[in-house]
Amino acid sequence: MVTFCKVKEDIRDGNRAYDAGDYKKSIESFHKAETERPEDPRLQYNIGGAAYQLGEYEKAQDYFNKALGTTDVALEAKTHYNLGNTFFKMQDYPQAIKSYETALKLDPNDVNAKVNLELARRMLKENTKPQQNQQQNQQGENQQNQDQQNQQQNQQQNQQQQDQQQQ
Repeated sequence: MVTFCKVKEDIRDGNRAYDAGDYKKSIESFHKAETERPEDPRLQYNIGGAAYQLGEYEKAQDYFNKALGTTDVALEAKTHYNLGNTFFKMQDYPQAIKSYETALKLDPNDVNAKVNLELARRMLKENTKPQQNQQQNQQGENQQNQDQQNQQQNQQQNQQQQDQQQQ
């Protein structure tokens, strides 16, 4: 009974710290509760959320992935949504898109997931265009360099032929 009360207290402290914007303290409190409930997906989700707020995106991703072991469909949908946000911050737009799509399959009414899905798709398109342009520019520059080298070689050969003819 004492352990159960302590876990609830740690979770409550973690939630209060999170709400106050003290994400490090929030993580510490959730970790204390986690020692008694290591497989609790809600704790994993909460730690992932606090890590996200701290900008520790890889850590957030790890904890959100652990939280996916839930049987609670609403928590699973929120977890996929937050994974999408995490991937978005990491500029992994294909993974963000997959996460938002999964969140929408679980909760088709999630307006935020719909908006973020479209934003991730737009970012993916915008980020592939510059790469394609860079590749095309690089190919163009390589072709120009090759053309210049060929032109120089031809000039050298012509010069050598002229020199040989004069001798």
